[in-house]
Amino acid sequence: MKIQVLVRSADWLQSAGTRIRYRRLQPYFSQLGYSFEIDTISSIREGLKLNADVYLFSKCTDAGALMLADMLREAGALVGFDLFDDYVSGQSSATFSQRHFQRALNGRADFLLCSTERMSTVVKRINPAVPTHVLNDPFRTISRERLLQLIESKIRQVRQTGRLNVLWFGQGSNPLFPVGISDLVAFSDALAPLKHTGLDVHLKVLTNTAALDAQGLETLQNLPYWVEVVEWSAQAEEASLDEAVLAFLPVNYQSFSVAKSLNRAVTALTHGAQILTVGHPLYAALADFVYSNAADFSTDLKADSMKLRGATLVNLQQCLGAIADPAQETSRFLTFLAELPIGTVEIPVDQRPFRAIIHGAASSPAIHTLGRSLGWLSLASPFARQTLPFSAQIGYFDGGSTLQLRLMRTTLARLSGEWSNRAVPLPKVDYGEYSHVLPLPDNPQGRLLNTLAPQMIDTKAGRIIFYESVMAATETIFREIFGDILMMRSEMEMPLPGVASISGSIA
Repeated sequence: MKIQVLVRSADWLQSAGTRIRYRRLQPYFSQLGYSFEIDTISSIREGLKLNADVYLFSKCTDAGALMLADMLREAGALVGFDLFDDYVSGQSSATFSQRHFQRALNGRADFLLCSTERMSTVVKRINPAVPTHVLNDPFRTISRERLLQLIESKIRQVRQTGRLNVLWFGQGSNPLFPVGISDLVAFSDALAPLKHTGLDVHLKVLTNTAALDAQGLETLQNLPYWVEVVEWSAQAEEASLDEAVLAFLPVNYQSFSVAKSLNRAVTALTHGAQILTVGHPLYAALADFVYSNAADFSTDLKADSMKLRGATLVNLQQCLGAIADPAQETSRFLTFLAELPIGTVEIPVDQRPFRAIIHGAASSPAIHTLGRSLGWLSLASPFARQTLPFSAQIGYFDGGSTLQLRLMRTTLARLSGEWSNRAVPLPKVDYGEYSHVLPLPDNPQGRLLNTLAPQMIDTKAGRIIFYESVMAATETIFREIFGDILMMRSEMEMPLPGVASISGSIA
């Protein structure tokens, strides 16, 4: 069996989700004789062979991923999506697109992957009919001797110098939720007892560049501790955890945070760092190795009886083995896949539908590129504002105030019936530009578009008012001129009625 993981971009190959969840499992799949590959979704246009038995989309939440998922299922493959972050519990308008995307997975995903039981419960509210599997973030293997050396050297350093190296690490910000540095600052009083015992608290903040703006830095500078801010990298995380005596992991109570995995605590423990966590008891499964208040940490430090010490390493190994063992997680996942209901029966190539992406007001160029590489038509609606080599576009050209339907020369062969004879060459065509123009159909949809003026869709308010009627008319017209075609909208502008980052396919 070959399992192919597709991630959003090259940056996501270095993300915690990919490094911790998938890279750590890769050798265990190999040991069992399974192929387990991780590539960017853009690799498809660079020649990545689509010959796997199982496809798993990670952080791919757009129309291109959904259309590709449909194609892969038609080829007889099992298709899954990982849903590791809770963007869907609340009803915030800012997360409408995430909820809409997750609803779109009904009927086009064979399974969904989560990292916690809580997230699995959340997923089942929206996708009750799709099988769900909890894949715990696996730990990185480390020898007991190495771990004992780290623990003892860190405690010895505190006793000799009085300096306590405290580390907060992770994503410092999120575009939708107050997390990261805001949590660190909000719960920073929990560190006060450490300072009151006379310890010289050195707080290192290891986070992403995006969180290191002026406001974030100023907030950190106001903390009553010596603070060092370091840009995150995999190498910096390894070094920082190796020197940290205490990892400070506060958790706020919002839905997004309480559904997170245990990976930060597990990673810290495998580097010999004690853990102090406050707020929501996210790390309850690790309670025997986690401090919930700094006073207890200070007491154990004086008594030379830390929760993480040589005498407790056997218990730690057993605890991690129950919730984060990579061999067990690999085996459990393979068992889950083997027990899935038979997916879509493979459809003969000559019977698979012709496909197109219709771009809305704010579609991604990456979807256009992916679609063209897979032989889809890339069609621009009157709302499209990108300048891309679309297969065809209904839009305003050369400063005109009347909509035209223009096509690339390579698209002419796709026209159906009499439409291939109605295409009129444009007087001057440069390489890559549209070569022909078609009249809009003399039907209700064509007449509707002919009444449209540029100023009616120039503003977001105008787009909201006219969006659904214009997009429906556009889809009908494209279906008429190209014949039987399966279309999917690509839209990322919010709010627009009935759409988000994607819209369901239209048969």
